[in-house]
Amino acid sequence: RTINPALTGENGVMVERVEGKIERTSGGGELGVEVGTPREGNPNATKNVTTYDSYLKLASQKYGVQCTLIKAFMYAESGGVNGLTSSAGAKGLIQLMPTTFKEQGYDISQVMDAQTNIMAGASFLSKLQKGGCNGKSSSPVCTISNVQFLAASYNGGPGANKESTSCPGKAVWQCTAVKNEYGETRIYAPRVEANFNKLTSKGWGC
Repeated sequence: RTINPALTGENGVMVERVEGKIERTSGGGELGVEVGTPREGNPNATKNVTTYDSYLKLASQKYGVQCTLIKAFMYAESGGVNGLTSSAGAKGLIQLMPTTFKEQGYDISQVMDAQTNIMAGASFLSKLQKGGCNGKSSSPVCTISNVQFLAASYNGGPGANKESTSCPGKAVWQCTAVKNEYGETRIYAPRVEANFNKLTSKGWGC
């Protein structure tokens, strides 16, 4: 019924400060990573996958999200391979978590259907374009029209773009001064942007 001094030490217990709690909404692109390629900031769009362009165009028209942008997320999440499930439980081409998928108004039984999966992803992106900066479309540290901030909210939830208390002027996911749970987001966000730029420059968009 007493505290073992060996557990506390002479100066008490040192607890490392932790900032941020990730709200898992997507698979984080783990399935879209090309083996043997650099991870951070590099596109994983290595060839033009046109199989789903008709679905991407329909989703773009329905939800008002740029078609090539949706495709950039698809590459980052699954590499354009359908029917996959990540270790976190995200599913399909767009790799949404089941809860996020259902919140878009789609039947979870259709999560592996390519067209439905893309539609749900576009729906989620359209909502983030309005509230991805911690509930707003912009803030002093976030502009959702910037692909990286949009990708950060897609991967880590809108809270990823709230202002960091430890790194003034930066969003939580950008802050490396303290331990937080957004290491994956710092890899994912520049990858989506790199994919978008590559798809655009190569004429691989839709």
